[in-house]
Amino acid sequence: MAHLGASASFVVVVMSLFKHVNIECNILSFWGSISYEIYLIHLVWIELLRSKYIDIPSDFLYLVFIIACSVVSALAIHKITPKLERNKDSLNVKRL
Repeated sequence: MAHLGASASFVVVVMSLFKHVNIECNILSFWGSISYEIYLIHLVWIELLRSKYIDIPSDFLYLVFIIACSVVSALAIHKITPKLERNKDSLNVKRL
């Protein structure tokens, strides 16, 4: 049980240190901009790439395909979503 207190203390110390550090990075900004879309779509690829229709026997290739397909799908969703939002505003739809 002591390791739980040590782990929690470590997390608190690290989080308090990083609270004051500003990390500006284009790669992190890119991943941050599509992280929600990746979260939404990755399970579809996990299920699809090991289904009765598609089966990738190599675990390494399976992981590579999941990451690649998830990122490409997330980018597509990220590009389409703002267009859908603009079109929704032009439709004269009543909200409940």
